[in-house]
Amino acid sequence: MSAQDTEERRLSLKSLSPEEEGAGAEEILMRLRAGLGDEDWRVRKEAVASAARCTELGEALFDLLIEGVVQRENVGLRNSSIEALAKIGKSTLEPLLAAMDWVPASAQKFLVEALGELGELAAVPALIRAVEGADPNTTAAALDALSQIGGPDAERALRAHLRHEDPFQRMAALEGLERLRATLSFDELEPLLHDRFVLRAALGLLGATGDARAIDPLVEALGDRSEALFSSAIPAILTLSEMSGGLEEKLRERLKSLEASVRSRLRATLVEGDLKTRQASAHLLALSEDTPSIPAMLGLAGEGLLSPAALEAIETWGPGLIPALFDVNAKTSGLIRAACIELLSTLIEIHAKDQGETVERLRELLHGALDDEEPLVRRAALRAMATWARPEDANRLVSIILSSDEELALLGGAALDRLARETPDELRGFAETIPLDGERAHALLDALAHVEGEAAFERLSFALRSTHPRVRRAAVNALAKIGGRKAADEIQFALMDDEIDVRSTAARALGSLRSPEGEAIGVEALLRSLETDEPLLLASIARALGQSLDPRAIGPLRELIAHAEPQVAIAALDAARRFDCDDLYSMVRPALLHPDEEVARQALHTLSDEDASMIAIGLEHPSPSIRRFAIRLLSTRDEPALATLIREHRAREDDTEVRAEIDRAIRAHGESA
Repeated sequence: MSAQDTEERRLSLKSLSPEEEGAGAEEILMRLRAGLGDEDWRVRKEAVASAARCTELGEALFDLLIEGVVQRENVGLRNSSIEALAKIGKSTLEPLLAAMDWVPASAQKFLVEALGELGELAAVPALIRAVEGADPNTTAAALDALSQIGGPDAERALRAHLRHEDPFQRMAALEGLERLRATLSFDELEPLLHDRFVLRAALGLLGATGDARAIDPLVEALGDRSEALFSSAIPAILTLSEMSGGLEEKLRERLKSLEASVRSRLRATLVEGDLKTRQASAHLLALSEDTPSIPAMLGLAGEGLLSPAALEAIETWGPGLIPALFDVNAKTSGLIRAACIELLSTLIEIHAKDQGETVERLRELLHGALDDEEPLVRRAALRAMATWARPEDANRLVSIILSSDEELALLGGAALDRLARETPDELRGFAETIPLDGERAHALLDALAHVEGEAAFERLSFALRSTHPRVRRAAVNALAKIGGRKAADEIQFALMDDEIDVRSTAARALGSLRSPEGEAIGVEALLRSLETDEPLLLASIARALGQSLDPRAIGPLRELIAHAEPQVAIAALDAARRFDCDDLYSMVRPALLHPDEEVARQALHTLSDEDASMIAIGLEHPSPSIRRFAIRLLSTRDEPALATLIREHRAREDDTEVRAEIDRAIRAHGESA
């Protein structure tokens, strides 16, 4: 390893192995040691990989690595040796444990670190003994190693050290238990709450106790002068609030009495902290029902960054929050005002929907917000109008729909749809003078169908000839809502529309139409449209035929299942499953060997409850993945001839993974592979 160039040194190690021609064991060990201790990390990394390839050197290699661990001159050599031992794995455990008996006490710390990196449960007894040793550095390393490995014995040893006289060991034990996500009882942690050296770590575990006695010490920590204790208490309190047994209500009552200085501190972190801290502070302030922090909380909510639990805490705040939200709405704008409107609407719906004065105040606010210069405020108001709109608002909503962008038009349409469903008589004639072929008219057509019923037929037919595809598609759906043969006759013309989305919508609509007697009245039009060569439309027709449940669909579906386009075949398979067909196997059989894997998989799934011999066709598929899937399906069956069938296939199977799947299936049936 005398080469000066780093890359030369690295490459000389890359090819190093016991099989290297002319390289004896002594030379390999010498080059490994030099590489593990090299000044360049890239060379050391290559040496670690090479060491893992040279395990045939056995005891000599392990001795080299252990020597590298316990020496004190070269930290890089030590760390690389530990990494190599961990990479080699379990076979290094016995040499490491044996070395614990002969290395000097001052060097045991490094062996303990190596055992921790190795992560073997069998090392735990030796680590527990090391914990009880005289050297404090070894003890600390052993506690850390136990927390890396885990397991019941390691956890018990760490718990025992919570009572140790040395505060550093108590801290190491606490941190180890925290790493293991151990759940400690309040009684175990309570003595540590009076020790400031370990208090921060104890607070982190206190929240998970689920004990009401943890509330006071955690809340008191919020007022501590230490920023570390304050920061540790916040997530611990939130963890406690999520525990069962009514703790959230008890915690909420305690937090309502927070001192002004603590509230101020939390408000500061809500505004100035990192995102995680801001989110946690917002949740805590919501639990404490802190009115001054509402705008900052709404700012997070408006960005979609407030946690669901914090939103729930705000909603649980109850009717007492409503007056404060009206005030916030009057003083804010943009994102915060938008979030305020949505929260106010939700709270009034939950707590005050029968309070006429409050509802009227909200409606007045919404009417004003509909003219706000900020689109996001108008969006929030329209979303709320879906709950609070009244028939007298219909003209305003129509005006918004026709003059706004697409998103606002859809929101206005949702509010209008709700009115149309709930108060159709009061909306009669709302669209008499409105041209229904305009760009935004699509948002009006559902409401028109609800309100006018068959009387809207002529106008919807006119909309079906709009120059805007979305209007034509909405007209198809609106006609389908009205239903009847007349609607079916009109919708079938949309199967020839210039836009594929309109054609597909028409197909789906025809599949859903029924006569008063329950007859599927759109099937003939669907069958006539099968001459198309558009895969997307054919797939929509297939699904519509399945929805119709008309026996006339079975023959065409049989042909579509064999279609070369995967999306068509899969749609036809989905449709075929809806029929109670005695001849399902013959319908599905062509898809079992379809070149597309997903089609074949869906076909097998369709036949999963049929005779095993039908599923066995999948064993002839050219894809190993499908053959494995067929084997897995067959292995769930309990049929006498199954084992013979699978064994016969194994004899001619050339894919190793499929053969392994077959062996597992045979063993699952209690036979030898």
